[in-house]
Amino acid sequence: MEALVKEHSALLNEYKGNLFEYLVATRLSEHYGLVIPFLESLSENTHNILAQQEAYLRNFHTYLLTELPALADKTVNAIIDYIGVREVIKIKLIGKSFSSHKGDDYSEADIIIETLKGPIL
Repeated sequence: MEALVKEHSALLNEYKGNLFEYLVATRLSEHYGLVIPFLESLSENTHNILAQQEAYLRNFHTYLLTELPALADKTVNAIIDYIGVREVIKIKLIGKSFSSHKGDDYSEADIIIETLKGPIL
């Protein structure tokens, strides 16, 4: 039973993390006027994975459907304050579940914000 609880906890953490990263990246792309290129950069598989993970939360952890967006908003505000006036040209979601940038060394980055002066991890 303990192993099942740990497995459920790990799965929940993975889903929360993926959806949180997506929310942050989406809100950043909205702020910088990059929604269409951001959404087009995501594969159909990524959209399907996120939809399945959201459905799981909707069925079993509904409180997260309000908590994750609120936390994402706070995080986005902090990122925008940190970035300052640098011009953002691209937002990439590259978390391990979505990564199509296997050859690049982005360490533990989940979201990359590209500016005219280079990427911010």
